Amino acid sequence: MRDLVNANGVANGPMMHSGGIKTLGTVIAHYAAGIVNNANLDGKLKPNGRIVQQLNLQAGESATIIAFIKTLSEKNGYT
Repeated sequence: MRDLVNANGVANGPMMHSGGIKTLGTVIAHYAAGIVNNANLDGKLKPNGRIVQQLNLQAGESATIIAFIKTLSEKNGYT
């Protein structure tokens, strides 16, 4: 998760395997909505045959997660 944002606090996107998501907020919303079932989904993500994997975030938690991720960015490069 290091350096997901640049020194100005802007996301180094696009994100995800397809490059289809441009902001950290949208990534978090994607996972908060839950996993969508498809033929390639690992069975470990479907306990008891049901899909229950969601973040279940409370109000404001998305902003808190984004603030934390921004702390993982190196401002002066690696030494």
